[in-house]
Amino acid sequence: MFTRPAYNGRGFWWAAHRGPETDRMPTRPTGTELSYRQAVETALRVLDGGWVVAVLTALAAGPLHFAELLAAVNALEDQVGRHTHKVPLSKRVLADTLTRMRTARLIVRVEDPTPHPSVWYRLTQQGRSLLSAVRPLAEWAQGYRAMPAEDQAGTSGPTMRTSSLM
Repeated sequence: MFTRPAYNGRGFWWAAHRGPETDRMPTRPTGTELSYRQAVETALRVLDGGWVVAVLTALAAGPLHFAELLAAVNALEDQVGRHTHKVPLSKRVLADTLTRMRTARLIVRVEDPTPHPSVWYRLTQQGRSLLSAVRPLAEWAQGYRAMPAEDQAGTSGPTMRTSSLM
């Protein structure tokens, strides 16, 4: 059942906190809660950058050294076809992406204290949870791509106004 969002003065807050037994407006969120729209925008900011999802996916199998990570991302892009990225991932762009992902606490950089220092990257729990959260979005996108173009444009059947939801 579709529930309308409630407006709390700062943005819409989904009425998911309401149960079927009550139809009252939800209480105002505390200062730490985000509205639905703010939460989605936060997630999109974390995912911003063309290579974040590719790096998350490559690191899902386990920790990788910088060169291995670069090769893994580019090999996967070559395998599936360059639909999203027209050129291979460069060392500089990977370094920038890894820095942003470390700042967002999605990955950690680990240095081995050996005579020949070795640096590798692994997902944090936050990175793993983001990867899990992105999977349903990927499934939606696969269904969206398989949909006829007239359905994507909303020319057949009733449409839902999403602007009133956010």
